[in-house]
Amino acid sequence: MAPETNIGSSTPIDSSGGNIGSDLRRKLINHEAASLRALAQSHGRNAHWADLAVRKATNATAAEALKLNVIDAVAPTLPALLQKADGIKTKPRGYVLHLAGAQIHDVHPSFFTRLLNTLIDPNILTLLFLAGLAGIGYEIFHPGVVLPGALGLVALITALFGFSVLSRGSACSSRTSTSRRTGR
Repeated sequence: MAPETNIGSSTPIDSSGGNIGSDLRRKLINHEAASLRALAQSHGRNAHWADLAVRKATNATAAEALKLNVIDAVAPTLPALLQKADGIKTKPRGYVLHLAGAQIHDVHPSFFTRLLNTLIDPNILTLLFLAGLAGIGYEIFHPGVVLPGALGLVALITALFGFSVLSRGSACSSRTSTSRRTGR
């Protein structure tokens, strides 16, 4: 962890940030506490603290987390973290990390990638869809102008492509959350 950070408050809440109903809340808290305890135990961590993080929304500063065996190290920078993690044997698989002297490359997304990420914003997609419908509607009522219809078609195709990407992502996330709940 970085020095001025904290960890904890893992109590489940609903998607709007509110509390979950009593029966479902109890079941979900028990499930998440057991999952986090098992994960902590398999990695040689403090399972009791993991349980408290879910049940009582306990938090710990970086120094406290280190004392409680919740984390391995406190490092102010990425190079310092790589230096501290060099030679550590991971649990449960037992891989030995060789990180000393690792080269760090900052990679920034290209203009095209940033443009595509902007275009799949749900707010932008809705505006593109409406602009596409308006452009095509204008072309229908005023034939021969061409430019509004062409721009409307491009906007509509872009919006429909973006909607397909968004729906695929939400289908994957709902499948993942369902598999976590059912254990499959």
